[in-house]
Amino acid sequence: MTERTRSFLGCPVPSHPDLEQICAQLPNGWQLIHPADRHLTLLFLGDIDNQQRELIWTQARRSPPPRGEYLALSLSGFGHPLSPRTLALQLAAAPIADWMQQRCPELCALIGREPERRAPRPHVSLAYWRGRGSPSFESLPFVQGLRIPLHKLALFQQAPTSVDNGNGPRYRCW
Repeated sequence: MTERTRSFLGCPVPSHPDLEQICAQLPNGWQLIHPADRHLTLLFLGDIDNQQRELIWTQARRSPPPRGEYLALSLSGFGHPLSPRTLALQLAAAPIADWMQQRCPELCALIGREPERRAPRPHVSLAYWRGRGSPSFESLPFVQGLRIPLHKLALFQQAPTSVDNGNGPRYRCW
């Protein structure tokens, strides 16, 4: 039986002093995402095998997304519209969204999968709500002027949950 691993293409987000300061200011109830797991998702691939991973990775590297610094627009909830439980940094990343719309259908076709129909919404998840009730998005830190560097294309695979007793990164980055 071929081993399949939950995977996606993305851009790792490097550590940034302003980003760390924003995370430190979050109210109680938010569980920070491990810094090594911060990323901008470009294309969710689902459960793929090693052969599919190699095929996607080879093609994606031939025409990577545009590199640069992208302006953070706001911190907001992400997830289910009625009860978002993920705190995300929304990015003004039009060139990245354009890349996603152009390249994703081609890359999905390589592994026989339909591309997502939703419009790209470039964001970087920072924390999950673990508090009681619903999270408040009213008292979040201000992010105006923050620029997030995105300089690398990577293939992420879900790491085994046994890594670091569940306290380490959730993904392996290629």
